[in-house]
Amino acid sequence: MPTLELPQRRTPPPQTTGDSIPHMQKSQLGPQNLIDELYGWAFSKLPNVSEQKSIMSFDSTRALWLDDSVKAAHDDGFSPRSSREFAHIHIDGSMHLSLSRESAAELVEKRWGEPHPVQKMGENVWMVYSPRDPGELEVCKRILADSYYYASGTMIAYGERPS
Repeated sequence: MPTLELPQRRTPPPQTTGDSIPHMQKSQLGPQNLIDELYGWAFSKLPNVSEQKSIMSFDSTRALWLDDSVKAAHDDGFSPRSSREFAHIHIDGSMHLSLSRESAAELVEKRWGEPHPVQKMGENVWMVYSPRDPGELEVCKRILADSYYYASGTMIAYGERPS
């Protein structure tokens, strides 16, 4: 499994709802143009992915579903496990997605995200914070590409490696 090689996030993590469901980001939200760019990239660059209604979130949330024709690389690459939803993007640009243990540990260590409360129910879901600038957008793409890899077993190029 490749490593994410994330840079350290420059600021402390944003406020979130913590252990509450719905699990939401409350501060340090990114501008709409970056969120729109994240949507555009996610739904045009990830092969065999469609946008569907999220099983795990609000109607406004845009969920990424891996096509049934693609063999799942890991059973816990989806949430819920019985679905093909491996990630979703909230209207604020924050994401919930599944990751390998190694990637999840790096995500938290480098302050790009946190565990989702549904982990207490055995789900492999992590929050990634909303991108606030173009460099953070590239980090979010890298993390989303890693979630796609964990679900599908297919690596894709995601863009630049910001420092």
